[in-house]
Amino acid sequence: MILGLAALVVGLGAWWTHRAFETQLDSGRAQTLTRLLATSHAPRMVEAPGVEAWLLDLLQEAGVDEALLRPARDPPPEMRPVGARLHQPPPSTPPARAVLVDPPAEAIDATHQLESLRLVKHLHLGEQTLVLTRRRGQFEAELEPDLQRAAAHLVAIADAWARPTAADGEAPLPHLIRLYAIMEDGSFLSLPFPEPARPDEPRPHASALEEETLQSQRRPRAPSLVSGGAFLDLDFGQSLDAQTHYSGVYTDVGGSGFVATVSVPMQYADNGAKLVIAADVAVDVELQRLVDAAGPYLRLTVTEPVPLPDSPWWQPWSTLAGRLRPDVPEALRREVQEQVLREGREQLGMPLSPVVHRRLDSGRGALFALQVRRHRWLVGWAVETPASVPWGPMVVIPGLLVLLLVWAERRWARSEAERDSAHAALELLGIPLVIVDPNDDTVVWANAAADALGLRPGRSFGDEVAPDPGSRSHYQHEQVAGRRRAYGVHLRQSDGRPARFALVRSISLSEPLPGLGAAHHRLGLVIVVDDEAELAPVLDERDTAARQDERDRLATLLDHGADTLARVLARRLEHARSEDELAFCRWLAEYLLWRLRVGEWVLGHWGGAPRLEAQRILGPRHLHGTLERYEQIFAVVRDDDRLRAQLHWSNGMLASPAPGGGVASPVIESEVDWPDGYRLTMPTDGVFGFLLGELLVNAVEHGAPGSTMELEAVVDRGRRELDLRLSNPVVEASGPSEPRDKAYGGRVITKELARLCGWTLTQGPEGGAYVVRLVCPLTQQREATETD
Repeated sequence: MILGLAALVVGLGAWWTHRAFETQLDSGRAQTLTRLLATSHAPRMVEAPGVEAWLLDLLQEAGVDEALLRPARDPPPEMRPVGARLHQPPPSTPPARAVLVDPPAEAIDATHQLESLRLVKHLHLGEQTLVLTRRRGQFEAELEPDLQRAAAHLVAIADAWARPTAADGEAPLPHLIRLYAIMEDGSFLSLPFPEPARPDEPRPHASALEEETLQSQRRPRAPSLVSGGAFLDLDFGQSLDAQTHYSGVYTDVGGSGFVATVSVPMQYADNGAKLVIAADVAVDVELQRLVDAAGPYLRLTVTEPVPLPDSPWWQPWSTLAGRLRPDVPEALRREVQEQVLREGREQLGMPLSPVVHRRLDSGRGALFALQVRRHRWLVGWAVETPASVPWGPMVVIPGLLVLLLVWAERRWARSEAERDSAHAALELLGIPLVIVDPNDDTVVWANAAADALGLRPGRSFGDEVAPDPGSRSHYQHEQVAGRRRAYGVHLRQSDGRPARFALVRSISLSEPLPGLGAAHHRLGLVIVVDDEAELAPVLDERDTAARQDERDRLATLLDHGADTLARVLARRLEHARSEDELAFCRWLAEYLLWRLRVGEWVLGHWGGAPRLEAQRILGPRHLHGTLERYEQIFAVVRDDDRLRAQLHWSNGMLASPAPGGGVASPVIESEVDWPDGYRLTMPTDGVFGFLLGELLVNAVEHGAPGSTMELEAVVDRGRRELDLRLSNPVVEASGPSEPRDKAYGGRVITKELARLCGWTLTQGPEGGAYVVRLVCPLTQQREATETD
């Protein structure tokens, strides 16, 4: 009965606690999503990492294949036919002459107040019309041959799109939204396609072309429509036929909803011109399943708004409210109607955007609308529910447990009072007791409790020890040592169950016990211990120490390097004005993200075997690029006394200003002898930059003021090794030091990272300087014309 009541209390507590935990979890998710939606300043809300992760999880809950959601070097099976068509070679015959014309007036966005840095024109090639976006200074009287060839290439791919290939047979292709080419100079050439036939779209091709032209005029102050990062994931030094990049699912800024991009590199043989050919394809999502997959903190619905005609401004909530479904949640309808009244009262308007969001004035949450298809929007309200303390489980469950203990104690006391002294004495003898002959380890006597364990007279006590070598060796060691303390041992079980752990206390008998003629034997007390119950404090302490060890690793990885770069980025953003400064900030933000990813990789593999697989290949250009960027970072810190104090670099290499107010000498003097044919392979992306950055920052932080570090990178052709030597003068010939009891620090991180990659790292003082030497094995890359 006691066990039943205890199980009831435990079950009630578990259920109540789980319910309170789920409530708190939903509240935390709602508050996090609300703050992400309300504070996002990105051109596209879903570019914020937290919102993007939430949206991808929602799509996965709605049944979208996870392989479609994530970026990949090799497209998932559904997208491989798209890559096969993009790899189609350019037409062999000279293309027809292309004609550039200005777009019609209805395709011109006249709402921009600033002059655009780009021009948008239509390119007529045969029966097809493409949209060309370039910088103003790039347009000439005659169209370049490479652009004409790229346009003919896109038209050829479009003509062959619906024809089956040997690779995919008759498999259906995803709906094509646009084909486009990105040239090395940033020119963007697009061939849009209309949606599948709709009864309310009388001119589908003209509407698609007009929409593409309008979208190409967005962000007028950007020098190019697409980022140069389109070339980063494609290696033109390798075979181009085997390279296909898949972007994963994202929300199209052109208003096509959920799309994915498949891109391939191209290089024309005659003049070596490089370009990227890509296709945006629609990803089909069942919208009702998307609504059903929302958590309890979300109110979602799907609507098909009709924007106001002949109006350059868009009032999103007024447009969306008129087409809400009848079954929309009443709370969501009420919030949308409040925003409609606000738009009308304040005469609010904005350019048409595929994402709109607003934090509610009442503080109840955030309202958002996301374009999921060309003519459909997902409207949602993230409810910000306040967190509450689960007083119920905290008060009721301990009270029930106290009542149960009081009742059990009284019942136990009453039962104890009913026992007589003889019965109590027999109960005390329930501990397993054995008497063992020390000469041959034979059990000569055992009580009933010991007999139940299998320790019977005539048997050897050692034979009842678990048969594994560790248990037997430990038992033999305890016997030879002759200790008189308790020791642990595993006892075997004949039914195949796991061995039991027991504590044995061996006591020497100086005289025989009454009724036994065994003198000079040993009395053994055997106490069987439950590993999970009795040893719980010891195991919990060990687990706590392991978790603290992991936390120390994580804190060190975040503190070394990531904190420094984050402070530099924050200070640089305060004063960034020119395009070069903003470009540097964008690079540093992306580089900081990669450092965090490498830190995650190091934390996951810490202490494991070296990882020798080749996931990333680097050459001398990457080393030069990293050194140039760190020279820029050090220049920012050198010119900012406040930032130098925040980084605790006031006594390092950057503490001394330039003599006479002149130009400061470079922080790094490098000499690199690294032929282009040798490559460094890494188990994951970013580890070499992570390690080199740690070494450079460590040298700057501890180097003598006003000094210059020397970096020498030499490739040993015979051994095929990169020998990188970094030297910087230090004060009183003392290098970076760490407390002896510090398990994780900057030097420990670099040493562990080098070990995981199979590299050799040595560091220490040497003749008034602190010298670091890194030796990395290299791979030699042969030319394509050489014989293997």
